[in-house]
Amino acid sequence: MRSSGADAVILAIGSSPVVPPITGIEHAMQATDVYDAIGKVGQKVVVVGGGLVGCEVGLHLAKNGRDVTVIEMLDEVARDAYRMHRIGLVDEMARMLTCRTGLTCVAVTPHGVTAVSKENGEEFLPADTVIYALGRAANREEAEKLRTAAGDVPVCEIGDCVCAAKVYDAVRQAFVAAMSIL
Repeated sequence: MRSSGADAVILAIGSSPVVPPITGIEHAMQATDVYDAIGKVGQKVVVVGGGLVGCEVGLHLAKNGRDVTVIEMLDEVARDAYRMHRIGLVDEMARMLTCRTGLTCVAVTPHGVTAVSKENGEEFLPADTVIYALGRAANREEAEKLRTAAGDVPVCEIGDCVCAAKVYDAVRQAFVAAMSIL
């Protein structure tokens, strides 16, 4: 990058999915892979993780004819969504799929998910496909390598490579970074 003659570098290298230490997680599909491989998704789906990503993937699959159940360990889904978005999202989900809160996934098999709740203990939720959406981690190591490679060129890190967040936040950060270069 030093020899490129750049006045500044903006790093927007994203984040990577968190792969939790759940027994059998290798039998599950990562949520963002669904969009490129919807043909590999079976008819009966359990989405593990009821944050914004899990809810939106679940709704996408329900709109594409799948029987979807989203499970979330907290007491409500889409807590990380912006308020107005959440209202519409949860309303549409209520019409198109099943949400189960207070359930923690403890194991994934090729045939479904074993989950536990305080009220009902352990239960098995059958599925043709299990999808997990359990967070993302910033690509800090890669960002540091690129920052070092930039040498004396000013570097601004934006979006998920700083902290996994939402598209709105990344676009705002990109605008601010671009304006600071001008």
